Amino acid sequence: MKINWKVRFKNKTWVIAMIAAVFFIIQAVLLVFNVTWDYNELLKQ
Repeated sequence: MKINWKVRFKNKTWVIAMIAAVFFIIQAVLLVFNVTWDYNELLKQ
């Protein structure tokens, strides 16, 4: 079964969900290494 990535990236809802998922995965990996990441600085921009 192949995933049509071109169609996926045209869907804005999917792109937003994927970006959110990537941020949560990065945050989880950083917590494993006991690193706190203040993402409020990103929200201020």
